[in-house]
Amino acid sequence: MNTIGSGLIEIERFRKGSKTFIIKNCENYIDYRLFFNYISHGLILKLKQSCIKTSIKFNLHVDATYIRPITHDKQDVAFKTSNVLACNSSDFASLLNTKFDKILAEESEFIAKGSGWTLVSIDGLQLRINLVNPLKGGAYLNLPKFIREKKAIINVKNKDKYCFKYSILTKYDTRSNKSRFNQKYFDFLEKKSGLDFKCIDFPTQIYQIKKFERLNNVSVNVYSTIFPLFINNKEEKNHFDLFLINNHKTSHYCYIKDFSRFIRSQKTKNFSKLIICKRCFTTFGNKPCKSKLWGETGLTEHKKMCSKNELGRPIMFEEGKENKFIFFKSYKKTSRIPFVIYADFECILKPKQTNEFTETSKKPQVSKTYITHLHEIMSYAFYVKVDYNIISEKLMQQFKIPTNIIIYRGIDAAKKFIENMIDISKKINDIYQINVPMITLTEKEEKEFQIAKVCKICLLSFEENELYKVRDHCHITGKYRQCICFKCNFEITNPSFVPIFFHNLSYDSHFIIRELGFDDKNIHVIPNSTEKYISFSKEVALRFSIKFVDTFRFMASSLSELAENLLEDKSRFKETLKLFSNKTLDLVTRKGVFPYEYIDNWSKLNETRLPSKSAFYYSLKDEEINNNDYSHAKKIWKVFNIKTLGEYSDLYLKTDVAILTDVFENFRDLCLSTLSLDPAHYMTAPGFAFDCMLKYTKGGICQSVKRYAKANIPNIEGLNYNPNKSISWITYLDCVNLYGKSMLTELPFKDFEWVDDLNIDVTKISDDSEVGYILEVDIDYPQYLHEKHNDFPFLPLNECPPNSKSKWMASYIELCTRMRREARNRFEKDFWKLLINSVFGKCMENVRTRVSLKLVSSDKQANKLMMKNNFKDRTIYSENLMAIHQHKETIKFDKAIYVGSAILDVSKTFMYDFHYNVMINKYNNKIRLLYSDTDSLIYNIRTFNFFNDIRYDLFPYFDTSNYPKDHYCFSENHKNQPGYFKDEMGGKILKEFVSLRPKLYAYKIVNNDEVKKAKEVLNACINHISLDNKQTCRNMNFIQSNKHVVHSKTMNKLVLSGNDDKRFIKNDGINSLAYEHYKLNNNYSNIH
Repeated sequence: MNTIGSGLIEIERFRKGSKTFIIKNCENYIDYRLFFNYISHGLILKLKQSCIKTSIKFNLHVDATYIRPITHDKQDVAFKTSNVLACNSSDFASLLNTKFDKILAEESEFIAKGSGWTLVSIDGLQLRINLVNPLKGGAYLNLPKFIREKKAIINVKNKDKYCFKYSILTKYDTRSNKSRFNQKYFDFLEKKSGLDFKCIDFPTQIYQIKKFERLNNVSVNVYSTIFPLFINNKEEKNHFDLFLINNHKTSHYCYIKDFSRFIRSQKTKNFSKLIICKRCFTTFGNKPCKSKLWGETGLTEHKKMCSKNELGRPIMFEEGKENKFIFFKSYKKTSRIPFVIYADFECILKPKQTNEFTETSKKPQVSKTYITHLHEIMSYAFYVKVDYNIISEKLMQQFKIPTNIIIYRGIDAAKKFIENMIDISKKINDIYQINVPMITLTEKEEKEFQIAKVCKICLLSFEENELYKVRDHCHITGKYRQCICFKCNFEITNPSFVPIFFHNLSYDSHFIIRELGFDDKNIHVIPNSTEKYISFSKEVALRFSIKFVDTFRFMASSLSELAENLLEDKSRFKETLKLFSNKTLDLVTRKGVFPYEYIDNWSKLNETRLPSKSAFYYSLKDEEINNNDYSHAKKIWKVFNIKTLGEYSDLYLKTDVAILTDVFENFRDLCLSTLSLDPAHYMTAPGFAFDCMLKYTKGGICQSVKRYAKANIPNIEGLNYNPNKSISWITYLDCVNLYGKSMLTELPFKDFEWVDDLNIDVTKISDDSEVGYILEVDIDYPQYLHEKHNDFPFLPLNECPPNSKSKWMASYIELCTRMRREARNRFEKDFWKLLINSVFGKCMENVRTRVSLKLVSSDKQANKLMMKNNFKDRTIYSENLMAIHQHKETIKFDKAIYVGSAILDVSKTFMYDFHYNVMINKYNNKIRLLYSDTDSLIYNIRTFNFFNDIRYDLFPYFDTSNYPKDHYCFSENHKNQPGYFKDEMGGKILKEFVSLRPKLYAYKIVNNDEVKKAKEVLNACINHISLDNKQTCRNMNFIQSNKHVVHSKTMNKLVLSGNDDKRFIKNDGINSLAYEHYKLNNNYSNIH
C-alpha cells in the first residue's frame, strides 16, 4: 500500500493504467455530506494529478454499515457510481458533486426499500482511476457506404474540432446542400438558435452532453452503427438525434435528419413512415390493432418498460433469413475429442489472525460476516486422457506428453499448474497440425463407400438432397473413417482447444484465474458474475486455447456418490485400476476423509502420524467424522505405507483425479453410445441437452397455503391418535418429470401471426387442433369461486401470437424417458431427467441478464475496452489481470421463449387438472392443500386410509414404483413415466408439517426423522433446525471469494422468517388467503 497524501492510499493497481485509492473516514462522520466535504479536496488533487498527460475515466465506491434497530440485523452496503470521462480542463469539483448526488440518491432509494435501515458508520471511499485515450467528436470523417446510401444523415465537412456544434445547428440549416461547411453561416445559425455551447469542451465527449441539455432545455440522443450510445428518456420539444462515427483515432458527429430512414433497412422493407422507439428500435404501425400496441399510444406504453432496460440494440429473428430456424448444426461435436485433461487442487487453510481481519470484522457489533481462513493452494494433480484409437503411444512419447497422473506439491502450485497446462496444450496443438494423406482404402472399405446412401454424420440422403459424398479420413493416422457428405467434411476438424475438467470448478477457478495474466494473449470468460464463471479459456497459440470446464455442471453429485454408481461393475474403473489393485480398489473408491482445517501451515505436511479424529472436524459442514471413517483413514495410512501427512494428501488427490477420469469417461461413453454427441465439446448440461434435443427432433407456482398440519391416524406406532378428531393424513405428492410430460404435447412450432379477431370461442378449439393460441386475457373471477379456488387459484396466461402446433419434441422426450427407466443407478436416472428439464431451461433463458465481462492482461487491451462507450466498470484481480465490465451493445433474442412459456403453461394445466379433477373430485371438502411447488403438492386429507384410496381409486394417476416391494400398493406399471404422481415419502407416513413461507418448510416422518428445506441456507446450518425451533438466526459457515482470493467465512444468518409476500396470512398464523380474495377487499386487519 502506498500513502499518496491527502489521506488517499493506493490499495491496488493494474499495469500502469488503472489504480484504486481509498480514503478512510478517520473523523467518523455519520453524515454523507460532511464526509464528502472532508475528502473532496484530496480527491480533486488526485484527479488533477492523474490528468496531466492523458484523459481518465473514474468512479467512486462508498462502503458503509447499516443496522435495523428492532431486529439488530446488520449489513455492509456499497454505493457505486458510473464511470465518467475527465481531462485536465475538466471542472472536477462539479464532476464530484454530481457523483456525490448520485450516491445520496442511491442511498435514499436503499433506505426507502430496506424497511428501517439506519446508518451506523461510513467506513470509507474508493477512488478508481483508469487512464484512457477516449474518442472525441472532432474532424470530418466519411460515412460508411451503407449508412450514406440511407440518405438519412447530414455530414458537415468541417476541418476543425467543433463537429458537435455543427451537427446540432444543422437542424436549423435551410440550404439545399447542408453538408457544405461555411463558418459565417454556422455563426449565424448559432445566434438564430439561441443555443449556448460555452458549457462544453471541443472536441466534445459524450458525458458532457447532459450539461448541454440542462443548460439549453433540449434533449439529445447519440447513436453509433447502429447502437444507442446516449439516450435521454424524456424527449423535449427541441430534440436532436446525432450519429457518432469513429476510425479508432478520432470520431465525428453528424445530424440524423430522418430517424425512420436511418434504421428502416434494419427493421422493414416497408417505406411508409414508422413510429419508432429510439432506445431499442421497436416499431409500431399506424393502423389500429386490438391485439397489440400500435401508434403513438403504443409507443408511450412501450417506453414505460423499455426505459427500465439498459441500452442495447435488440436483434430479432427476421423474416426470410435462414437463421430464423433453429436446427442441429453441431456435427463436429459428434466426434470424440482425442485429448482431455482431468485435474484437482488441494489447499492449506490458513487461519486469519485478528489483525488480518477486514475493518468491519474488527467490529463484530457492526458486522455479521467475518473471515476465518485464507485458502492457499498447496498441490495439484492432473491426468491427460488420450484416445489411443487415434493417438498412438509413439506420438505421446515423441511429443513427451505424460501418460500417468502428475502430482506437484509446493510453493506457487497454481503458477506451475498453468505452466504445465500451457506446455502440454502446445504439444497437443502440434499433434493436431499433423496432416497424413489418406491411406489407400481396403477392398471392404471401398465397397462400403460405394454402396453408402446416406451421410454418416448428418444422416441426409446423398441422392435426395443432391449431396456429393466424400471419403472422410483421420489426418493424424491417415486411416479411412467413413462416408460423409462434402458439407460435413468441412465441419469435421480437429478441436481448437483442450478441455481441462475439474469437479466443482467454481472453487478451483479462483486459483487459476489470477495466474492467467502472465502474457497478453486473449482470455475468454463466460461469466455468471464478477467472481463466478461458467467456463473460461486462455489462448496459448494461434486459434488454439485451453478451456476450463466444470464436470459438476453435468453431474451434480459429489465425486464419492458418482464413484458408487460404478461399483456394480468394477471394470469401469479403467484408470483407477491402473494405479490400484482389485484388492485396494474398494479402499480408494469409498468416501475418504481429509483434515482440511487441520492443515493450516506447510509444516503439518511433514507430520509422520495420522492426526487425531478431532482434527478431521470441518466447520463448513459443521460435522466430525465417525469412527468408521476414521478407521478407514487409518487403514489407508497402513495399507499404502504412508510416511507423512503430505503423502496422505498426495494419495487423496491422485485418487480423486483417477476417479473423476473414470466417472466422466464412462459418462462420455454413455452419451456417445446413446446420443452420438461428446459432452466434452460442451460447457454445461443445458447446452448439451439442447443440442441433443435438436439432433433427435424431426416458472412454476410455489406457495405456502396452510402453514401447519398434524396427522391423526389410528394404529400407527409413533403417532398420538386423538379419537375426538377426524382421521387425517399428510401426503407429499410429486409429479414425475412434469416438464417432460409437457414437452410430449403439441408445442408452438412455426407460422406465428397476430390475430385481431377478438371473437374467438376457445371452447370450440379442440386439443389436437393444428393451430394453437396463446391469449392475453382480462379475467373476471366470480366471487362464488374464491373460496373453492383459494388454495390453488388459476393464473392469467402470457401474450403470444397464434402458431402452428406439433409434437416436435416428443421423439427426444420419449428417448430420455426410456433411458431413464433403464437407468442402472441414481446418477443415470437423474441425468436423463436433467436432459429433459435443461431443454426447458434453455427455452426460458433471459438473454438480457447475461453478464458482459472480459479479462485483460495488458494496458493496450484494457484501454481499447475502456475507451468504448459501453464501458461500465473494472475489477482489478492482480497487477497483471483485470476484469472489464461492459453494457451489452446488442442483445440477440435467439431463444425459443415461446416454447418455454408454452411448456410452463401446459405444465400448470396438468397440476390444476390433478388438483381439481382428481383430488378435489375425490375428497371434496375433506382435503386441504398445505403447500405447492412447481411439480409437487402437499395435502392434509381427512380419509380413513390413504393407501387404500391409491390402490382402489387413484392408481391410474400414480407411480408407486418407489414403494417397498412388499407394500400392497407397489407396482412398476407407471415407473418413471412423465405425468404420473409419486408419493415422495415412498410409503412412509408423514406425522407433522410446518411451512413459514415458500421454499422454507419442514416435516416429520413417523419414525421421527425430520426433513428441513430452506432456500439459500447450507445443509450444515439446516441440520441444527427442528420443527419446534425458536431461534431465528444461525451461524452459517461457507466459502467465498473476493477478487478470486478464497476465504472461509462465518455468517450469522436470518434463517427462520415468516414473511410471505405470495399469500395473505390470516390472524391465526396458519391459514392464508390468495390475494384478490373478496374478503381482502376492505379490511386486512381482522381476517379470521
